[in-house]
Amino acid sequence: MFTNDSNLQVKNKIIILYIIDTFKIAVSNNFLTEFIMKQDLMDYFVFQQYLTELIDNKLLELADNDNKSYYLITENGRNTLSLFADNINSFTRQTIIDGVAQKKSEIKKEKQVFADYRKITDNDYRVKLEVKEGEISLINLEVSMISNKHAKNACEAWKKDATGIYSSILNKLIIEE
Repeated sequence: MFTNDSNLQVKNKIIILYIIDTFKIAVSNNFLTEFIMKQDLMDYFVFQQYLTELIDNKLLELADNDNKSYYLITENGRNTLSLFADNINSFTRQTIIDGVAQKKSEIKKEKQVFADYRKITDNDYRVKLEVKEGEISLINLEVSMISNKHAKNACEAWKKDATGIYSSILNKLIIEE
């Protein structure tokens, strides 16, 4: 029979699988960690250990995209989740569902602001900035910067206050005399 410690391990691993499955998208370690900590679902170090074990047991897969690693639930992970999902009490389940809904809303908002740059020559960096509302591009701006530092700063400023910058540009363009 399982000990209390092994019951807790199973429960926590099922919670991790449930979270990733509920998101229905690949999620990064930072993203998952922030979510777990914000919802106060388990200790950081225990969480990291369980992630590794879930990958080792092929219940999660670690995929790379754009130099970032993302967790995906495998078919074995879904099958395991369906067998043990009852180990998650209704309060925890609802906490996860509510947290996922809120986080998805934040993700959607973040995806509407785009900022990126690339090196063209030694002294020319192309910065692309965009704000989208749904599928409609409200502003799509491409500018040249003379250094990596300037390009990076422009992207950070855009991500921090894209709507304010966009409004300021509009106000400058449509000033009525």
